[in-house]
Amino acid sequence: MAKNKLSKAELKALINDLSGHDVTKANLQHEKNFEHEELSNFKFIDYKEKLAFKNTNAENHESQIIKISFKLKVAMLCSLPIILLIPQVKQYLPINMLPNQYQQIALMFFSTILIVYCGSIFFKKAFLEIKNSQPSTMLLLSLSLVILFGYNLFVSYYAIIGDTYQIALFWQLALIIVISLYNVLLKVKHKKQLDSYRNKQVILPEKMFKKTPQQTLIEIDSHAARIGDVIEIEPHQIVPIDGVIISGETIVDESNITNNNLQVIKKSNHTLLAGTVNGIGKVEIQVIRPQNMSYYYQLQYELLKTQKTIKPLPPFWCKGLFYWQILISVISFIMSKFNTSVEQSLSVMTTVLLLGLPNIIYELKQVTNYKVLKNLFEQGIMIFNSDVFKLLEDIDYALIDKTGTLTEGTFKIRSLRAVSDDYSDNDILAIMATLEVHSKHPLAKSILRRAKETNVNLMHATELVGLPGIGIAGVINNERFAIVAVDYLKEHALAFDQNYFDKLTAAGNSVSYLITNEKVIGIVAQGDVIKPTATKLVNGLKQLSIIPIMLTGDNNTMAQIVAKTLGIKQFNAQLKPQDKLKFVETVQKKGRVLIIGDGQNDQVAFNQADMRVIMGLDYQMDNIKADVALLNSEATDILKLFKMGRWAKHRSTLATMLGITYHLLIVIMIFGLSFIIIPSPIMGVIISIMITYLLTYNMKKLTVETSKKN
Repeated sequence: MAKNKLSKAELKALINDLSGHDVTKANLQHEKNFEHEELSNFKFIDYKEKLAFKNTNAENHESQIIKISFKLKVAMLCSLPIILLIPQVKQYLPINMLPNQYQQIALMFFSTILIVYCGSIFFKKAFLEIKNSQPSTMLLLSLSLVILFGYNLFVSYYAIIGDTYQIALFWQLALIIVISLYNVLLKVKHKKQLDSYRNKQVILPEKMFKKTPQQTLIEIDSHAARIGDVIEIEPHQIVPIDGVIISGETIVDESNITNNNLQVIKKSNHTLLAGTVNGIGKVEIQVIRPQNMSYYYQLQYELLKTQKTIKPLPPFWCKGLFYWQILISVISFIMSKFNTSVEQSLSVMTTVLLLGLPNIIYELKQVTNYKVLKNLFEQGIMIFNSDVFKLLEDIDYALIDKTGTLTEGTFKIRSLRAVSDDYSDNDILAIMATLEVHSKHPLAKSILRRAKETNVNLMHATELVGLPGIGIAGVINNERFAIVAVDYLKEHALAFDQNYFDKLTAAGNSVSYLITNEKVIGIVAQGDVIKPTATKLVNGLKQLSIIPIMLTGDNNTMAQIVAKTLGIKQFNAQLKPQDKLKFVETVQKKGRVLIIGDGQNDQVAFNQADMRVIMGLDYQMDNIKADVALLNSEATDILKLFKMGRWAKHRSTLATMLGITYHLLIVIMIFGLSFIIIPSPIMGVIISIMITYLLTYNMKKLTVETSKKN
């Protein structure tokens, strides 16, 4: 990974010049307060379990490749003398002078090594297929090997007794094992490539430097760090734990988390996530999560869990296709027996067995699902529900949260003033900022940003209470204040300037009021900007025959402006959380509902929807169990998900039809050939491998072509 080449002075200048937003110091306290609630939403990952799974796949693949490669070499060495003992070959060699019994014993010796040692890998896999009630290719291959070896054993016994020589089907047995081992080796290598992104996972440092109260540094185990500890992060170091910067500034590479290669400016009170890479700046962070509960490990844990929930081909299909293959192999043996010898009939039978593809559809579906998950993750789309593509097929309505999804969510204060002679404009700003000090809402961030820019001092607030869909309330200097929306004023018959409100909303502003003692004392108007990609999202959903509906707690005028600009015909404004829940339930009576947003204060409505898509990194916040998380906070990524799902379904269906068609055609061909030429089991193995890789290549095109479409 390339390192930042900026000097410290240049880095500081770059941060000051480019930083588009600041986070107030109050955010640090907010992180502490929020920690207990947030931690409860994370599934605990044991430290030993974390160390166990972080490189398990890579090690397993490597060890399998070594073992299979060795077995393949042994199989090739054992096959060589068997090939040399073929009558058409040995007549040119001195070994033809050896007694027939010795030649037959040599055939038995080398074929026994092949079947017992080299073929053990197939028998083990066949046993697992039986154990899992999914009889498949390995069981068919094992049956073929047993039949061939048994026949060779039978023939050799009588050949040795009669002092004759019979090559029987020894060479077919040897070549089948060699070819099959090579096929398995290629599959394991291919699986290793599919897992290569996991091999590139960042291994978080197991040691870190903790600052003591005496301002000295001591080295501690990373998993021993606790919330509140101060950790020093050196330049170019992988961040070992989640924390908030309390000293220093830097530029961080977050590509390990979001797969976005852009470097992010980080300064005091910004959050650093474990797994990201620090630039050239030295920073100190205060721990907000233990390492084994870090966002990075939670992300990897969820991805691993999702991969394990990919459903295999149903046992009914596995068994049905398996027994069908057994049946047609027996029928082919009986039919070919009418005009051929037993040896030739067995050749036909084992050929049919080896041509069986009961698991090819299963394998291709696994490859498809795996590559889709991997490709989406690389594009910043995290899947938590393995049935997400089935859900996508039935979606009729997309409920889209306005703020942060269709609009930037970065509000700017366009008007803030006192409407009471008892307070100045700065008083109103100070009170509002004090009330919003722990809030993550975009409107609150705008107020806090203005307070910092104007050097307004915050006060101490107590009894802070969030009012979902309304605002926030708290006590400052023994007086209760609240920030509310216009609906609250109307419901409680509080006087306000309706004309001024209409003027502000007509300009596309969100308007909030500061009240105390049932009296309006201040007003703030904040404007948001429509995202450049919002139109693409709306048009994309329409093209997919999905009806977009905008939801917002904002005023009706503001909502109407946004909806009209984006071409959204249906929208609902001034919604409280319970209103959104009722609206979701109403729409569900008409069809399946997808909901997209950041989930702020809307967890009940989100959980009611048929499919839930969360924007940003806080995908598990507020007790929302997301089906999909858009890590880059870009709503148009949902279109990639739809296109990828439909493309994957098309490819999977095509592969299924090709597999079944191939299966039937091979059966017909075998019946026809058995009366003209005698099919060889080797032909069955080669054709089976060729068609497998042909269809697998069809799946490989999935990622590339889908990415091009997006």
